Amino acid sequence: MLNIFGAYTFPVDPWQKHNKKKDARWRNSRAFQNWFVYLTNLYLNAFEFTGLPDTVNEKFLFETLYWDGKCLFFNDPTMGYLALPAEGDGELNVYFEYTRWRAISNQYNRVYNYPDDCVLIRANQLIYPPLFMVENWASRIADAERTIDVYAKTMKRPWLITGEHEDKLTMDILVDSVEQNELVITGSDRIGSELQRAYANPMDGQGLMALWRHKHELLDECLTWFGINNANTEKRERLITSEVESNNQLIQLNSDTVLDWLQIACDEINERFGLNVSVDLKHDYIAEQQELDRQNAMAAQKSSSGGDSDG
Repeated sequence: MLNIFGAYTFPVDPWQKHNKKKDARWRNSRAFQNWFVYLTNLYLNAFEFTGLPDTVNEKFLFETLYWDGKCLFFNDPTMGYLALPAEGDGELNVYFEYTRWRAISNQYNRVYNYPDDCVLIRANQLIYPPLFMVENWASRIADAERTIDVYAKTMKRPWLITGEHEDKLTMDILVDSVEQNELVITGSDRIGSELQRAYANPMDGQGLMALWRHKHELLDECLTWFGINNANTEKRERLITSEVESNNQLIQLNSDTVLDWLQIACDEINERFGLNVSVDLKHDYIAEQQELDRQNAMAAQKSSSGGDSDG
């Protein structure tokens, strides 16, 4: 069983000699999958409902909003309250809204009049699936990460090697050995020709650090879109108060583009069905950071006051 699991998890041995083109495609795909799943989990865990009926699966509700941008809440005569995927059914009113919605799921297909018998929960005002935005960010971050990998590997070997034709295979083996992180030892007669040249590699540490900064900036922008405070300690120390407040406002605005519409849906559910459903952020990152900054400032002030009195 362990061998099966290992083969599934690591279908390509990173230290085995194999087809480099297939390996590169696999690594590109795996990098995208990793970031897509990571960002998806972040997004799905940003909010939480309270007061939902037991028959409503909160996990499935959020996943439906993520994949489809909308979810239909209604009271089934037999199964009770449900929140399921839905598609518009029937005519449009003067506001171009469907007058009926068809709830569709596994072994379920039923039409409900809107807005009398159901509530449409929106992921955002335009009912745009967050999936598409996450896919875009995951692709860009994964590409930046793979660029770092290629750049770092290229730093380990010369930019260009020339030599006699009959020694080409030897050079290939040497370069491949370096890529596999092996200690290279070979006879001097195989690499001693005056025609053999190794040209300097133009890639350096500064270029590598620039790529790392680019990747982190992409991730920071993505987290800002999520409504997550992404200013780490080092970055925050370089920001002035107005920059911090501006960043917090953008984070709050991005969060509210989702939270406001979820709250509207909760109000409609409570009014139509007599429930007490509410929604909020799982973690208020801005408030948590502000409280942490306040505590650090108080500790620094206390330490400074103590030092003065001791002097």
